[in-house]
Amino acid sequence: WSALEGSSALTTGSFLNLRLSDSIQTALFNTTGTWWLNTTGWWTALVLFLIMSVTQFVSMMLPQWITKYRNKNNPKLSKNPAQDKASSQMKWMSYGMLIFTIIMGFFLPAAMGVYWAIGALISMIQTAITQAVMIKKQKNRGI
Repeated sequence: WSALEGSSALTTGSFLNLRLSDSIQTALFNTTGTWWLNTTGWWTALVLFLIMSVTQFVSMMLPQWITKYRNKNNPKLSKNPAQDKASSQMKWMSYGMLIFTIIMGFFLPAAMGVYWAIGALISMIQTAITQAVMIKKQKNRGI
């Protein structure tokens, strides 16, 4: 955040008419002039907000989806209420963090939305590579 805060591109830069120092909220509700032509960056802010939200969600859910897919054929041995409760709490904490990130992305400068979207993409790539390496190691061991 401090690197973005001190960046000169934040104070003067723009991307598709969206000033990176403006919040997504400011750009979305700025309907002055010819807003339908994206002169104020309205459409860019909307697309950025949607991309940031979706990439954050997929980045959070991807490890869970992969684990569920890999364990779908494994039988569940028995019910473990303590583990189920911990899993439920962890799931709600993840959703809370996702909602917090999306809300903060709405009110912070648009550059943070770009930063979080790119960070989420990198996280998805990292998850895919890690899972591929783990699968390869398991096949080599014969598991």
